[in-house]
Amino acid sequence: TQVAVAYENAVLYSDAQRHASELHQEISERKLAEAERAKLLIREQLARADAEQANRAKDEFLATLSHELRTPLTAILGWSHLVRTGNLEAEQLSRAFETIERNARSQSQLIDDLLDVSRVITGKLQIEPRAVDLGAVVGAAIEAVRPALEAKNIHLESGLDTTGYFVSGDANRLQQIFWNLLSNAVKFTPEGGGVRVDISQLGNQARVSLQDS
Repeated sequence: TQVAVAYENAVLYSDAQRHASELHQEISERKLAEAERAKLLIREQLARADAEQANRAKDEFLATLSHELRTPLTAILGWSHLVRTGNLEAEQLSRAFETIERNARSQSQLIDDLLDVSRVITGKLQIEPRAVDLGAVVGAAIEAVRPALEAKNIHLESGLDTTGYFVSGDANRLQQIFWNLLSNAVKFTPEGGGVRVDISQLGNQARVSLQDS
C-alpha cells in the first residue's frame, strides 16, 4: 500500500511538475509575444512620426520654395517690361539684360531644388560655401527689386562700399535672403516712402542692415 501511495504521489508530482513547466513556458511565450507586440507598436509609432515629420518638412519646403520662385520671376517680368518700353539707355539696357539673366539662372537653381525629391523630403537645401562679395550680392538683390521700387516711387538709399566685403557663403542662398528682405520692404513701404540698405564691418564679420518707412 505504501509503495502504491508513493508511486501515485510520484506520478502526481511528476504531472504537477510538467504542468508547471508547461505553464511557465506558456507564460514566457506570452510575455515574449507581448514584448514583440510592444516593440512592433513602438516601431509603427516611430515610423508614423517620421512619416508625418517628413510630410510636414516637405510641405514647408514646397511652400517656401514656391514663394522663392516668385521673387526672380517678378524681377524678370519687371525688367522685361522696362525693356519693352524702349525708354532705357544703353547702360540701363545692359543692366536690365544682366539682371534678367542672373535671375533666370537663380530660378533655374530653385527649380533644380524643387525637382530633387530627396532634398524636398528632408527639407534641406544644398549649400555651396565659397568666397562671396557681399556688396555684389546685395547689389544684385537691389537690381532685382528695382522695377518694384520705381513702380511705387520708393526712394532707395544705399551705403554699399565699393571695396567689397568678402565672406564665406553661398551667393545664391544669400541673394535669396536679401531678395526676401527687400521684397518685404517694398511690399510694406507706402508709395513715395524710402528704403535704405547698408553694409558695415564688425571685426572679422560683416553686417547688412535694411530700413524702410
